[in-house]
Amino acid sequence: MPDGAISEEKCNMSDQCCSDENSDEVCEDAANSSALKNSTDYSDENAKESDEWNSGDEEEERRKNEEEDKRHANAVSELRKILLEEDVSMEDKSKIMDEIRVKEEKKAEENLQRQRSVFQ
Repeated sequence: MPDGAISEEKCNMSDQCCSDENSDEVCEDAANSSALKNSTDYSDENAKESDEWNSGDEEEERRKNEEEDKRHANAVSELRKILLEEDVSMEDKSKIMDEIRVKEEKKAEENLQRQRSVFQ
């Protein structure tokens, strides 16, 4: 049997027609592509299973973070409202602005820590 016939038979088995002189390479590429697709499908299944296990924990963490963000925003908003009141002394306003700054810096640091933990 000539080499072309063997290559054509291999290609037909992998649903690929090979009729040129590089048919063995084409068939090998098709086989490699098929193997890669199968391994990718398996990886996708594992990822879905992992996502199912983690989704509850991640959802709870996300919800907790959103609630914390809302509490922080409300606290800062209340402090800013106090700043706008006319009967607040300059000394008190200065203290409130310092408190806002500290809260904002703390929140920024918490957000950085949260992002770092997500990427690890």
